[in-house]
Amino acid sequence: MENLAPRHVKDLVTGALAETFGNDLFAALGLEDMPSITGSLPTIVRAVELQDWEMDYVFGLATGDRAHIE
Repeated sequence: MENLAPRHVKDLVTGALAETFGNDLFAALGLEDMPSITGSLPTIVRAVELQDWEMDYVFGLATGDRAHIE
């Protein structure tokens, strides 16, 4: 196996257990009181980062451009 970070190894093990035990996964882990699994869900979280950058002076020019003088 290639050199994987511990988090990735846990993900691989959890995925293998889920494939092996299916809806009985929680029972196999000793979690008898958990509700049934209805399916797996996406784990990718998309994020957009916005930043406000303040400039000292911005001037509108006759050409429609802007000039920033610091």
